[in-house]
Amino acid sequence: MIAYAGFFRSDKVTNLKLWQLRFDSQKRYLDIFLPQSKTDRFRKGQKVSIAATGTNLCPVSNLWAYLHLLYSEVAQPVFPVFPRMILGSCGAYIPGSKSITYSGYRTRLLQHLRRIGENPQCFGTHSLRSGGASAAIRQGIPRHLAMKHGRWSSDSAFDGYLVVDTDKALTVSRSVFL
Repeated sequence: MIAYAGFFRSDKVTNLKLWQLRFDSQKRYLDIFLPQSKTDRFRKGQKVSIAATGTNLCPVSNLWAYLHLLYSEVAQPVFPVFPRMILGSCGAYIPGSKSITYSGYRTRLLQHLRRIGENPQCFGTHSLRSGGASAAIRQGIPRHLAMKHGRWSSDSAFDGYLVVDTDKALTVSRSVFL
């Protein structure tokens, strides 16, 4: 949900640390600070804000609940948001100190897609970045805002991520009046 709503590449998700998150006091939104980004020319870091939606799929409330389940004890700022899980001495999995690997992230994503009835062969980790950006554009979000949110620096790079639905694509050939 965070990767989709924030238009994140897999490395941004797998390397997130708790110190990078700031929840609004009323959980209306979440700010995620990215200390490095391909498009951060001045190396100041970038902030991505994600709104709470109030739905079952709300990225803000789901991340909040997940973190409280995961780190029921006192959490340190350097802890990963998505840690590798290790088998504890009592036979239960506990969060490790290292972030989930790319392959672990990909495997979990494909398992979840399979569970909801999607064909995992049609998706990859970049599908979340592409799908989130495409959904925003379909909802009428101005292009420049979507590009800024996803940290794209060029139109051509952004266009490579967009998925145009068939009905919109057909408007092009219909417009030539044949």
